[in-house]
Amino acid sequence: MNKYLKNSSFIKKEFIIFASIFFIAIILRLYDLSSRAMHHDESLHVFYSWKLFKGLGYEHNPMMHGPLQMELTSIIFSFLGDSDFSSRLLYAICGSILVLMPYFFIKHMKLISCILVSLFLAVSPTAVYFSRFARNDVLMNLFSIILILLIWKYFSNKDSKYLYLISIVLALIFGTKESSYLLIFMLVSFNLLNIGYIGLSQFKLRMYSNYLTFSELTIAQIISGVLTETLRIFKRSSQKITENKFVSMSVFLITLTLPLWAAFSGILFNFLPVETILISSDTNSEIGMPDDKSNLLAILITSCLFFLSILIGIKWGKLLWLKCSIFFWVIWASIYTTLFTNMPDGIYKGLWQSLGYWIVQQGEGRGNQPFYYYFVLSSIYELAILILSLIAIIYYIKIKKIKPNDFTFFLIFWVITSWIIYTLASEKMPWLLFNLSVPMIFLSGKFLGDTLTSLSLKGTRKYQSIVLSGISLILIFNLWVTYRVNFINSDIPREMLIYTQTSPDLKSISDAINIYQNPSNKQQNILIDTTSGFVWPWVWYLRNNENILYQNLTSQPIAQSDLDVLIIHSKNISKVPSEITKKYHEPIIFPHRWWFPESTYRNLNFQMILEPQKIIRLFDYLIFTNGISSKIGSEDAYLFIKSDFPDLKMISENLK
Repeated sequence: MNKYLKNSSFIKKEFIIFASIFFIAIILRLYDLSSRAMHHDESLHVFYSWKLFKGLGYEHNPMMHGPLQMELTSIIFSFLGDSDFSSRLLYAICGSILVLMPYFFIKHMKLISCILVSLFLAVSPTAVYFSRFARNDVLMNLFSIILILLIWKYFSNKDSKYLYLISIVLALIFGTKESSYLLIFMLVSFNLLNIGYIGLSQFKLRMYSNYLTFSELTIAQIISGVLTETLRIFKRSSQKITENKFVSMSVFLITLTLPLWAAFSGILFNFLPVETILISSDTNSEIGMPDDKSNLLAILITSCLFFLSILIGIKWGKLLWLKCSIFFWVIWASIYTTLFTNMPDGIYKGLWQSLGYWIVQQGEGRGNQPFYYYFVLSSIYELAILILSLIAIIYYIKIKKIKPNDFTFFLIFWVITSWIIYTLASEKMPWLLFNLSVPMIFLSGKFLGDTLTSLSLKGTRKYQSIVLSGISLILIFNLWVTYRVNFINSDIPREMLIYTQTSPDLKSISDAINIYQNPSNKQQNILIDTTSGFVWPWVWYLRNNENILYQNLTSQPIAQSDLDVLIIHSKNISKVPSEITKKYHEPIIFPHRWWFPESTYRNLNFQMILEPQKIIRLFDYLIFTNGISSKIGSEDAYLFIKSDFPDLKMISENLK
C-alpha cells in the first residue's frame, strides 16, 4: 500500500512538472499571436486555406510544400472563423504538443533528461518563433519526433502495432514537407550503420570477439560490414529478415516510400545521352514535372518502383506489410487529393512534382547563404545547446564509448547528419534552424540529465549546484531572447532569425482599409501594384473586399481612375499620372517588405571575430540587438489615401 501511494505521489509530481512546462509553452506560443504582420509565405498558406474553407477547393502546389497544413487550417477556420489568430493556431498547438513529447522517451532517457528537454523546447527562441509562424516546419518536427519514438518503441519489443502507427505518421510526414526525404535518409543511414557494425562484429574483421567501439571503425569497414551482413540476411527466409531490427526497419521504411523517390531518376537521366526531361526547370511549364514527351517514361519508372516495393515488402512481411501499405497510401492519397477531390492530378503531382520541384529549387540556391550560415544563426539563438551538443558528442563517443545501437548514439547521429545535410543543401533559411535545434536540444538535455544523475550518485552536491545554476542561466537567457524575438522584434528585422519579413505597416494599413468607408458607404476601390510580388500578403488581408484591382504597373498603365486607395511600388511611382495623384494627400512612403542586413555576417573570417571592437559589437547585438536598425534593407511602396481615411500609425517611422 505504501509503495502504491509512493508511486501515485511520484506520478502526480511528474504530471504537475510536465503540465507546468506545457502551460509555459502554450502561453509563449498563443499570447498576442495575431500581432505580427503576415510573412509572404504565411499569407500564401493561410489564403489557400481560406479558399478551401470557402468551398473553392485546393490543388497541390509544391511551392507551398505538402497540402496537409492547408487542409488542417481550413478545418480550424470552419470552427473558429478566419483571422490572423486562427490562421496560426495550428502551428502554436503543434509547437506546444512538441514540448510534451520528451515525456514519452522516459524509457530511453532519465526523467530529469526528459524534463530538461521539455524545458529547453518550451523556451527555445527558434522553437517559439516558428511555432507562432504559419509554416509547416513545426508540424514536420512534431511528426518527426513521433516517428522516432515509434521506431524505438518497435526496436524495444517488435510489436506490429507500432508498424501500423509508423505507416500513418509517415503518410502525414510526406504530406507535410519534402524534408521528409532527408528524414528517411537519416533514419535508414542509421540503420545501415548498425547493420555494418553488427556485420563487422560477427565476422570478426578485426579479430575481436566482442563488439568494436565506434571510434575504431573505418568507413571501408562499415561499408563492407553493411554489404556482407545485408547479403547474408537476405539469403535467409523472410522470417529471419525480421529478426534483425535494423534490417527490418530499413526494409520497411524503404519499401513503403520507394515510389515517392521516383523523381530522383530525373537526375540520373541527365547523365545519359538521351533527350528526355523528367524534371523541368522551365518557369513557363510546371516546374519539377516531366515534359510532354517524358510523361510515359515517368509513369513507367513510378510503376516499376511500386512493383519493386510490393515484391520486397511482401517477402519481408506478407500480410503485415500489405496492411501497413494500405494505411500509408490511403492517407497519403487523401492528403494530396484533398479527400479525393483532385483526382488524378493530386496523385501524379504528389508522386512526382513534390520531389521534382524541391530538386529544382536546390539548384536555385535561394538566399545564397555562406556555408557557415547555421553556425552563426545558432550561435545567436541557440548558443547554449550548440556548445552542450559538442561537449556531449565528445563525452559519449570518446569517454563513454557508446555503441551505435544505443539511443544516445542515435541522438548524436541525428545531430551530426542534420548539420551535414542542411549545411550542404544549397538553400539555407532561418526556419530550417528549427530542424537543427530540436536534435541538439534532445542531446543537450540528455547529457545534462545524465551529468546531474552521475553527480547525485557520487554525492558531489557542489558540482551539482554548479550544473543547476548553469541550466538556470540558460533558461533565463533563452527566455529573454525568446521575449525579444517574439514580442519586441517579431516583424522588425533587427533579428537575423527574421528573413525578408512583411513590414508591420501593412497590418496597420489593412486594418484601416477594413474599417474605412467612403462617402457612398460602399467598399473602397483599391489598386495594389503587384510588382515584385506585392500582391502578398494583401490578398489575405483584403480577402473580403471585392473592389480590388491587382495590377502590375511595371508593364501596364493604371486602368481605373475612381480609386479610394492606391499602393504603388516605389520604382513605378513616376508612372502614376499627376491628374490621379492630385486627388490624394501627400503619399506615405513605407517599407512593404524589409530584411536583416546580411552584410553583418557575410565574408566572416577568424581575424574579424578576434577583433576586440567587433566582439563588443557582437555582444551588444546578442543582448540588445543594437547597431542594426540603421542598416535594415527594404523594398518600399507609396500609399495614396484621401482626406477621410483613418489615421495611421506607421511603426517603421520610429526606426529611422
